[in-house]
Amino acid sequence: LTTPPNRLASEQWLQGVLDREPAPDLAVINLDLDRFQSINDSFGQASGDAVIQQAAAMLRQQLPAGAWLARLEADEFLVILHPNRQGSDNPSAPAASDLATEAEAAVRRFQETIQRGFAERLELPLRLTVSAGASLNPSGVTCARTLLQQANTALMEAKQRGQAGYCTYSEEFSQAIEWRLHLE
Repeated sequence: LTTPPNRLASEQWLQGVLDREPAPDLAVINLDLDRFQSINDSFGQASGDAVIQQAAAMLRQQLPAGAWLARLEADEFLVILHPNRQGSDNPSAPAASDLATEAEAAVRRFQETIQRGFAERLELPLRLTVSAGASLNPSGVTCARTLLQQANTALMEAKQRGQAGYCTYSEEFSQAIEWRLHLE
């Protein structure tokens, strides 16, 4: 349906980066279209497919050169910002210390693009929003699955806080999940 790679290709690419570079500065961002199922339910599968295709195209336009883009599942996308990959001669490439700011700015740009004119492009009477969770790697995680899981955990935290949310992963999120499982 879209041209970005899938979850498995993303995990393999990310693990390759982690294997080649000691403690690379990365931002792994998991994006999810809020209320996507209601689009399929209200307007049909063809409209849902068109929304996904437009979202992928808009996201690609908003990302800096060298960013990784994948579609994980129905309405979920993955973005990996890797400043070193963007090139040191690129003035728009974020410094490692600005990675958190760049990740949040990328999410905000995408949220604004989606909210501004998505309905006009597809002529659907809807207002789409995006929730996102990010995992930053200044701590030097060496396992791609860990970074992907952290981004997903941050996404779930953002969605719990409401639509169009954004969270950066914190160990406290995982501790709260473990505590709830222990309590159950």
